[in-house]
Formats: sequence, C-alpha cells, structure tokens
Amino acid sequence: MVTEQVETTRVVGRRHRAIGPIGTAARIGLAAWVGLAVFQQWSAGQLQLYTPVLGLVVFPAMIVLVAITWQRVRHTPIPGNGPQGIIINHAIIFVLLAIPATSLAASLFYGASALLAAVRDYKGCEVVAISNTLLRRHDEVGCFLFTPADALDSWLTHKPRKKINPGI
Repeated sequence: MVTEQVETTRVVGRRHRAIGPIGTAARIGLAAWVGLAVFQQWSAGQLQLYTPVLGLVVFPAMIVLVAITWQRVRHTPIPGNGPQGIIINHAIIFVLLAIPATSLAASLFYGASALLAAVRDYKGCEVVAISNTLLRRHDEVGCFLFTPADALDSWLTHKPRKKINPGI
C-alpha cells in the first residue's frame, strides 16, 4: 500500500498542523452552518429518516469504496488536486445538492466530513476525511472553498522573511 506522507515539523515540542487557523475555521464554519440547517429541519419536523442514513452512512461508505478500489487498482493516492479532480468533485457536489431528496443528506455528509477534517488536520477537500481516517490514508482532493483557505494559511505562515544585510 502506497500512501502520501505528510511533512511535519516540530514547533516548540508539538507537531505543526497541515492546515492553519483560516482553513480550520472554514471547515468548522461549514460544519456549524450545516449543523444549524439540519437542526432547523429536525425542529420543524421536516427531517426525513433517510437523510442521516444517506449523509452519515451511505455517502461515506461510497467514498471508502472508491478509495479501496483505487488503492487496489492503482496503488497510489487518489490524484484529486488537479483541475480534473476539482471539477469532478464539485460536479458531484452540485448534483447532490441540486436533488431535493439528497441535498440535506449531502450537506450533512460534507458538514460532518469538514468537522472531521478540521479535527484530524486534513488539508484539501473534506470529502475524503472519513475514508482517510478509516483507511489510514492521506488522499487529497482539491476544493474551491478549502484550497484557497489552505493556500492563504500556507502563505501567511511560510512568508519569506526580509534579509538584513549587516554590511550596509
């Protein structure tokens, strides 16, 4: 089994996180927003029984199945950070959100996955957070929302320092 290794550095006796405060806040914010939407549906008596089953069992199982299949066929991490991976990922998201029967379940899946990604320090799209946790992999899929947040975090924390020329 070949998986991508995450580079970590020691910072004052603790592991440096792969995602920074902006990426973490974006993931927690998405999870909170989805949690509020699900709670509103539940409190109004409009939450269907299949919604949590789809969002917390079926959709994650499908992603795990894709990751297992990819691992057996390709023996490499899923290459989802390129343009094709981002487009395919978001096409699936938009279709699931556009179908009334799956929109809340998809939101629940993405919200729960985003919260797990924030807690588990997964960079990239939250869609693979559950499969990464269960399979002990580190696949990354690009995301319109989280990729820019992670890039901004990276830019802010790895900004080159000005060199001072002591001879002048």
